[in-house]
Amino acid sequence: MGREEVFPSTGFVPASACCLCYALVAAVFGLAFAVPQHADPWYNGLLASVGATLVVFGFAYCYRNTSIYDPFWCWYPLFAAVGWMATASSAPSARGWYTLVLIAGWILRYNVSWPWEGWLHGIRTEDWRYVMMAKKLGLTDSLGAGYWLLVSLASSHLVPTMLVWSVLGPVEKVWTAGSEASPLGPLDAVAAAASLGGIALQFVADRSLRTFRQRSAGAAGAAQAKSLETQVC
Repeated sequence: MGREEVFPSTGFVPASACCLCYALVAAVFGLAFAVPQHADPWYNGLLASVGATLVVFGFAYCYRNTSIYDPFWCWYPLFAAVGWMATASSAPSARGWYTLVLIAGWILRYNVSWPWEGWLHGIRTEDWRYVMMAKKLGLTDSLGAGYWLLVSLASSHLVPTMLVWSVLGPVEKVWTAGSEASPLGPLDAVAAAASLGGIALQFVADRSLRTFRQRSAGAAGAAQAKSLETQVC
């Protein structure tokens, strides 16, 4: 995805650990929605989101690599939506289904454009923004409590989760209303068209950015090779 950097203490997270981490994330969501629903479904979703975030943070801390969080903010809306639909008091509405499909389409677009290496190869580097935030706080390594509490847990785990929740939470009724949902109308068509257009626009932008980076990397490589040839001569 973005530029990658490493701290002196950045750890390698094997693919098996990455897969186990997100299997546990799915289990947390499943458990949160499987227990008797005494509270409002909105709170169950929030509890699952925060609990799953803490699971990911646990892996990040154990392996000394915050970038294991990178796919979480993309995938957890789907887990929450499925949980809400599965535990609704009645069958999901048409609005609930098309909204779920749109979210799945956005996730597919993201993962096709920027596949995460952690699934197959593990991760050895960290997103450059984590390193940048640490340096702004005067931290030069990721060993101390300052990094793990301020940069990793607060800024890089909980804040992104809550930002996504600020958009996801208000849509909870779409997936839990079931048969009580209002009939589809013109606004649904507008919303679906706008969402599909946004997904398509992002996909085109992703491809353009990838092409630009590949060309830039090729130009830089050619310039470096030319420089080396000049030095050798």
